[in-house]
Amino acid sequence: MKKLSTILVLTLAVLVSGYSQTNQKSKNESASASTLQTEQKAILQLEDAYFKSKLENNVTLMDEILAPNFSSINQFGQVRSRAMSLTFYKTFKPRSLTLGDVKAVLVSDTSAIATGVQTENGIQFSFTHNLVRQNGKWLIRSSEQKLAQFQNVTGTGSYKITGTLEGAEGIAISLIKASGVGNTNMNAAIVKDGKFQMEGRGTPYPEMVFLTTPTKRERVSFFLENSEISITGNIDSLAKAVITGSKTQDEFTGFLASVKSINSGGASRIKEYQAAVQAKDTAKISQIRKEMTAESQKILEVGKNFIKNNPKSYVCPMLLADIFPRIPAEEAESLINSLDPGVSKTSIVLGLTERIVALKSLAIGKKAPDFTLNDANGNPVSLYSKLGPKLLLIDFWAGWCAPCRQENPNVLKTYNEFNSKGFDIIGVSLDRTKEQWVKAIEDDKLPWTQVSDLQYFNSAAAKLYCINSIPANYLLDDKGIIVGTNLRGEALYKKIKELVEK
Repeated sequence: MKKLSTILVLTLAVLVSGYSQTNQKSKNESASASTLQTEQKAILQLEDAYFKSKLENNVTLMDEILAPNFSSINQFGQVRSRAMSLTFYKTFKPRSLTLGDVKAVLVSDTSAIATGVQTENGIQFSFTHNLVRQNGKWLIRSSEQKLAQFQNVTGTGSYKITGTLEGAEGIAISLIKASGVGNTNMNAAIVKDGKFQMEGRGTPYPEMVFLTTPTKRERVSFFLENSEISITGNIDSLAKAVITGSKTQDEFTGFLASVKSINSGGASRIKEYQAAVQAKDTAKISQIRKEMTAESQKILEVGKNFIKNNPKSYVCPMLLADIFPRIPAEEAESLINSLDPGVSKTSIVLGLTERIVALKSLAIGKKAPDFTLNDANGNPVSLYSKLGPKLLLIDFWAGWCAPCRQENPNVLKTYNEFNSKGFDIIGVSLDRTKEQWVKAIEDDKLPWTQVSDLQYFNSAAAKLYCINSIPANYLLDDKGIIVGTNLRGEALYKKIKELVEK
């Protein structure tokens, strides 16, 4: 009986202990669930604030939401730093923006993932945000955004490339695709008995790629699409290889032929120009410049007409990217709207569409956004501090940029004539080194204010003003309103003369 009593006591003790542990576990799980819900709620509130700051263009709030090491990538192949993102959102003014289906998942006590869908101007994107918890606050650390119509595109069919290359025995040939974040190796093959072959999964749409080799500087570019493509040439003159089997490449070859008939001078014209510069023959330099400008304008018109007449051609995205810096945003948007729906959804066109949103805020009649950069002595200078009394030119240039240096005498002539009448300039250099920047200022004898952050095309001001080629400029009135863009040579002189003498 005593033994049985002992067993009952022990059993009861175990049961009580088990109940106690189970009860404690239940309390812990309840507390854990409560904490989880609280953190998820905080993340969803952060996502809501992030969305509203985009919608309201609230850059100050955006700055508080993004972690210092924030980065972003989207289907356009663009990567932005935190600073670059804030610069972009200063000009982000969507016609419509809605958010939906946002979810938050805690990965650990200090990291989480939020997913959702947003629609910008009728285009749906899915997004993924990686979050980090710092000092008790959730911050967005990185962002990935994808277009819904691209998420299910994996490519149908396949491509096959067969090549015959003289002088390439045993050499490795690589198929490369360029993007905004660098080059991507798509395929490779070894040349054997003068021949090579590559096969791969189909591409969503025809894209420009190039063949190259590590042992040679030569390369050949062509449009890759889901077909059997043949390449024939010599490894020492790969750029002249003959490409057949790609419908898009045939269209591009036809376009190049029409351009060649206009630009008949080619390399000889460039040599002639360089000789005139060496000889300081200003009359000859002026003549060749006028001829080249006229030819350039004709080529631009050929490009625009090709896009208008071939809306289903996948050559159009590349041509649009090429002419985009030379035409108004409204004209670029009109050309994009004329494209076939399939062509308009390529990554290049979607990237240009994103830029148009920003460029519209930099159109004539809009208030120019302010910026502050240091001069050569390290002193900060704001754009708005240079406004007035009549006109201010923001001149984007660089010491390494030959066209900029060629344009400087024209800008200097205009400055010298109209500075006393209220015209001023602020030069924004996209140089990489202070030495090159300062030397160019001294060599070209430029007397106006010069600023730079020596960040090349990553310059904060260049990003703010959507500069992707130089020389480029914006002309502002005394209130900072944009009254002209990309004025050069006689066009700049005439515009300044017209406005200061009003």
